Amino acid sequence: MSVISPITQIEEIPVDEGFSQHELPHLLHLSVRGIRMDINRDTLFSLPESILIDMFPMGFTHDNAEIDDISICNVDFNPNCLIYLLKCLSDTKDSHKTRRKDMTDFTEEAYLVNAISLGIPPSPLLTKQGVIVLREILEYYMISDMAVDMRLLKKKATQLLLDDNPIFDSLIKNMNKKNSGTEHHLIELLCEAGFSIEDHWSHRQSEPNKTCIHSLSLIRLEHNDRLKIGQKMLLFWKKPARKCWWDHNMIQLDDQFIKIWCRRVWTLELVLI
Repeated sequence: MSVISPITQIEEIPVDEGFSQHELPHLLHLSVRGIRMDINRDTLFSLPESILIDMFPMGFTHDNAEIDDISICNVDFNPNCLIYLLKCLSDTKDSHKTRRKDMTDFTEEAYLVNAISLGIPPSPLLTKQGVIVLREILEYYMISDMAVDMRLLKKKATQLLLDDNPIFDSLIKNMNKKNSGTEHHLIELLCEAGFSIEDHWSHRQSEPNKTCIHSLSLIRLEHNDRLKIGQKMLLFWKKPARKCWWDHNMIQLDDQFIKIWCRRVWTLELVLI
């Protein structure tokens, strides 16, 4: 059983439904699964759209709780994933500022001046750093007619899938099985943008009390390739795209082999910072 879907755009969901971004306080106080995080408003809204949708599925509400007269917004999202994401984007932003300060690209400056004089909107890739965000949500299911300890089975399945963390392996298997051009095109696009076919997920962690694993990797667009490759990736700027497919693995428990069905959902997005 293997269902392959083409890459589809995620339907736009307003994260700031019912309020304007500028109406929010400069510093936002979050409780991310019990971990306190204070995040600058601009930093929060620079996060990938797909992440914001997961963090605030009903829009941002700033009156969930109060601690020491400070309004706290409760967020049901993996705090380690958020910490990894914030650090990557912060490091990328600092690196981009340093590069622009130390380098003068005459061609780049000439293009900007010419575009402005002609009234042509300049490419945002000339003034901002592009970051490709690739995310996987893996949900897995086990069905067995045999008498097995399901708790132990889920534990072993979770560890098996956590350890099996090359980014492209599952997609390549489906590509070879179905001889599909969709997967081939997606792999080519991501490798052209900076990923390697042998890459592993940078962040990979199971969700508590669920048979679900979240994975995330970020890649910066190289400065010299930002216009050629970045122009293709602009399709995913503020318009995250999603791809879903099924595969399966086998797990051994007490001399019995049990099949694990895996539903994988990839989200691809470009962020400009």
